[in-house]
Amino acid sequence: MFPWYVTVFLAFALIAVAPGYEIIIGGIVIDFLYGVVTPSLFFSPFSFTVFFVIVYILSHFIKKRLVFYQNSRE
Repeated sequence: MFPWYVTVFLAFALIAVAPGYEIIIGGIVIDFLYGVVTPSLFFSPFSFTVFFVIVYILSHFIKKRLVFYQNSRE
């Protein structure tokens, strides 16, 4: 429905306000619907899923370091 860069922006916005595991589910859905094997993406049709898993893991570590997330997550 949206171009890939709008989808990635919306995923970053969602991970800033929500726990974030929803972006992994969204990546799986996008890859099952539109994923194709391309040589530029390491021959994997799950490029959005891999990217969103990496973003989720990084956000977990970043949220631990941010001041305004410390009280609400513990």
